[in-house]
Amino acid sequence: MKKKKIVILGIGGVGGYVGGFLADKYAHSNEYEVVFIARGEHGLKMKENGLLLKMDNQSLVVKPDFVTDDLNQIGEIDILICATKSYDLIDSIQQLQDSITNETIILPLLNGVDSFEKLKKRFPQSKILNGCIFIVSKIAEPGTIEITGTNHYVCIGSTDLPIETVKYIYNLFEKANLNVRLSEDINKAVWEKYIFIASLATLTTLKDRTIGQILENKELTEMLIAMMSEVCNLAKSQQISISDSLIEKYIESMKKMPFETTTSMHRDQKAGKQTEIDSLSNYVIQLGKKLNIETKAFEKTLIS
Repeated sequence: MKKKKIVILGIGGVGGYVGGFLADKYAHSNEYEVVFIARGEHGLKMKENGLLLKMDNQSLVVKPDFVTDDLNQIGEIDILICATKSYDLIDSIQQLQDSITNETIILPLLNGVDSFEKLKKRFPQSKILNGCIFIVSKIAEPGTIEITGTNHYVCIGSTDLPIETVKYIYNLFEKANLNVRLSEDINKAVWEKYIFIASLATLTTLKDRTIGQILENKELTEMLIAMMSEVCNLAKSQQISISDSLIEKYIESMKKMPFETTTSMHRDQKAGKQTEIDSLSNYVIQLGKKLNIETKAFEKTLIS
């Protein structure tokens, strides 16, 4: 029997977590083949030693069936997990177009709220799920992913695919000991994540502050709350039902995070790398203008 090919595109904090657990469960199985797409020293380290997952309560070394940066070696993909940066999504996935069929199941786990639409436009015949992930994780060094805390989970769902397709991926993840939730309203889940990450990533990056530094500063905390409120208004304009207590819940969860915790966009900015400012900051302002909804807090943060 031919093995089903699970491909992880982007082995950063998100792809490393999801791909790592899938590789630990399914690598060398008779049913699945797990492939990591990774470049540079990070990819070389994984080829040599596997991927090290460092978590609060354990460490785990996983070895996928195949690690490559040569997309011509991939072959036909059955399940594709997209965990790239938002600005890399389309360029990266276009290089895999010969490996993507009408039967390929694609799951984006990226920051932003428009990944599903981008993928659906590019591959209208493929089976595209929607999803998001709540996690604090990063590449600690080449070949190593560091995951902070234990309150992380993947949320998946679909508005147009058969429930059997969604449950298939859900079961695949659950058997791999991933904390996965099946959402009956995946658009709401994606927007709830966006309310948090768009606001926090913008503020940590442009003010060069950690989460602890924001919370100890009354003005910055009030600005964060205002920014979250603006994204809530955008979500509600899209007929997304947002709880009135959501922002309070996020502030309370931030208080439980280590003082030095920050966002991937902030880390990228400090490292001189390209950031996701277009999808996490500018997109909010652009959508606000399109819908005639005020985004003054975002605009103030971007220009101050």
